[in-house]
Amino acid sequence: MSIASTKNIDINDIQLEKVKTNVTGKDVRSLIIIFPTGTPSINGALKNALDISDADVMQNITISSMFWWIPYLYGETSYRITGDAYRIIRKKTASEGDKK
Repeated sequence: MSIASTKNIDINDIQLEKVKTNVTGKDVRSLIIIFPTGTPSINGALKNALDISDADVMQNITISSMFWWIPYLYGETSYRITGDAYRIIRKKTASEGDKK
């Protein structure tokens, strides 16, 4: 993916400022006995990574999933996203530059 975010963003008039590299976000759900506590999502993992880094978008991301289970006791299923976090800097239009 070239860019990922959990927000709707108009990418025509923006600049990106790198906040941090190799940011990792996870969305993990447990499996107790045979009952899942929920379903993990890629969106949840992305939101976690953006919240951790206080960023708006991510680039150069890698998405992976993991599952492990000890039969009839406990297990976990998760998504992990790793990539570079960026903050959006909006470009000024010509009329905004004249006002100041």
